[in-house]
Amino acid sequence: LPLILLSVFFVQLGLEENSYFIVLPKLLKVNYENQLSVLITTQVEQPVDVTFDLVVSSQQRIQARVTCQPGETKNVILSLPEHFPVGGGELTIRGTGGIQFSQKRDVIVYDNRYVLLVQTSSPSYRPSEFMELRVLATKVHLMPIERGVVDIEIYDSYLKLVGEYKRVEIRNGLTDIIRYPINEYVNFGSWLVSATMGNTTSSVEVLVSEPLIPSFDLKVLFPRFLLRTDISFRGIIEISDDFNRPMFGRATISIGQITEDVASGKQKRGTLMMGDGEIMRRGLKTQTIDVGGRVQLNYDFLRMFSVDVSKALAVDVYVDVISQISGQQRTVKHIMLIFNREVVYDIYPLEFEAGQKMNIK
Repeated sequence: LPLILLSVFFVQLGLEENSYFIVLPKLLKVNYENQLSVLITTQVEQPVDVTFDLVVSSQQRIQARVTCQPGETKNVILSLPEHFPVGGGELTIRGTGGIQFSQKRDVIVYDNRYVLLVQTSSPSYRPSEFMELRVLATKVHLMPIERGVVDIEIYDSYLKLVGEYKRVEIRNGLTDIIRYPINEYVNFGSWLVSATMGNTTSSVEVLVSEPLIPSFDLKVLFPRFLLRTDISFRGIIEISDDFNRPMFGRATISIGQITEDVASGKQKRGTLMMGDGEIMRRGLKTQTIDVGGRVQLNYDFLRMFSVDVSKALAVDVYVDVISQISGQQRTVKHIMLIFNREVVYDIYPLEFEAGQKMNIK
């Protein structure tokens, strides 16, 4: 506890004369009555006038004064106005009269009327991407600010101002989403996104970098379910690089069927339907195609993959894509359930045990 108190307050004692004792906080709050304490010991014979002089960045000065009798403790109120500048400041303490002394202390002036939270769509970005951001603004008791404005600034890794949005409107505690375009040639490293409202400032760091090893993204668009009347497998495969540009690769498509016998066997063994992909795809028929950014699939189930949709419960689909540039591989597994008629509601997976009565809502 003493260590905590010393970290929050300055304690000044006149040891050379053992004549005065001063306690003052390190943090001074605007729009608030900050309390300071002065004690003059009985060894001093005359009253002492103590003056507190606060200066912040040479912009504004404020004073407080008190007269303390020998053996008396006085509390001094240092009231800072609402628009007093915040930041590092210097507090000068002078004593005149029964004892002469002068001391200077570094203090910090702060304002916590508002609580700001800067949110970004991702912790890291690449050149030519869009950084989406917004600001959450509340009062000190975390109640949303109904109306207000906030200034938003974006600094690169060299602390160079690269983006600025003045007087962004706040409605019900939130700003609109801002999309900041990151240029192709930028300074890599930690960027700073800062929001300022009144005397309150909040910031968040994001990483802007370019991968040393090229990578790629794989996207597949397949139906969520099939009907027993469907005889063809249709879908789309897309591959793109780190900058969302189409690229070339080779795709291997493996398709198999899940029949009632297979599902019953898994249930008896206590294994899940979504088991080990390498084991489940053994023996499945495959097709290999070249992908130039995007390719559409249209295969006959029975002829190309020996899948009889009229007798199966579901269809297993595995897609393996290898990039022709980096040789990296991406794999996607997809299961399509088969129904007798059109489904107009969402299907959620349920686990059942034979012989157990279950109530499903």
